[in-house]
Amino acid sequence: MRPPRATASRQAKGQGRWSMAADVREGLRFLRGDRAVLTTAVTSFACNFGVWLLLANLVYYLSSYHGFTPGEVGVVYAFQGAGAVVGALLGGRLIRSWPPGPIVTWSLAGGGAAMLLMAAARGPVLIGLAWTGQFAAAGAMVVATATVRQRLVPDHLLGRVLGTARMIAFASIPPAALAAGLFESAVRDAYAVMVFAGLSWLAIAAGVARSPLRRLTADDLRTGTAAGSAPPAESPRPDPG
Repeated sequence: MRPPRATASRQAKGQGRWSMAADVREGLRFLRGDRAVLTTAVTSFACNFGVWLLLANLVYYLSSYHGFTPGEVGVVYAFQGAGAVVGALLGGRLIRSWPPGPIVTWSLAGGGAAMLLMAAARGPVLIGLAWTGQFAAAGAMVVATATVRQRLVPDHLLGRVLGTARMIAFASIPPAALAAGLFESAVRDAYAVMVFAGLSWLAIAAGVARSPLRRLTADDLRTGTAAGSAPPAESPRPDPG
C-alpha cells in the first residue's frame, strides 16, 4: 500500500498562490511519461466523440425518425440507465481477475456492435436493448480505465493527473455534438452517423489491442506499478505540516 501524501490543498497553502495551469502541466507531464495511463485518456477522448455523435441527436432521432411519444423516449433512456448500471457492476467484477487491456478492447468492440445494431433496430424496446448494450460496454470500459489511473498514478499526483485525463476525455464532446447537428442538418441521415460511430469504436478497439494497455496485468494493478512506466515527473512537494 502506498504511503499517504499531503493533499493538494495543504501543499498549495505552503507554496503560495494555487495555479490551475501549473497543475495541468504537471498532469500532462506525467501522462507523457506513462503511456498506459495516457492511452486511457486518448481512448476516452475518441470514444466520447463517437458516442456523442449519437447522444447529441438521440431525442430528435427517436421523435422525428420513429415518431416516438415522450413515454417511448423515456423507455429508451430507462434501458440506457440500466445498461450503465450493468456495465459498472460487470466491470467491477472483471477487473478483479482480468487485465485491463482485454476488458477495454472487448468492451469497445461490444459498444461498437451495439451502435451498429441501433441502425437496424425498430421500436422502443429493441432500440432500448441496443442502447443498453452500448452503455453496458461503456460502463465496463470506464471501470477498467479508471482503475488503471487510480492504481498507476502516485497518490501525490492523483488529483492533477485524473483531472487532466478527464479534461482530455471530455474535450471531444462539444465538437462531436456540433458535428452531429451540422451533419443532420445537411444530410438528414442519422443511420449513417450510427454506422460511423459504431465503426469508430471498433477501430478504437483494434488500436487498444495493440496499445501499452495490452501489457498491463492484474498484478500490475495490485502492486501499482507497470513495466516501462516512467517515474513521476516531480518529487512530491514538502508537507508544510
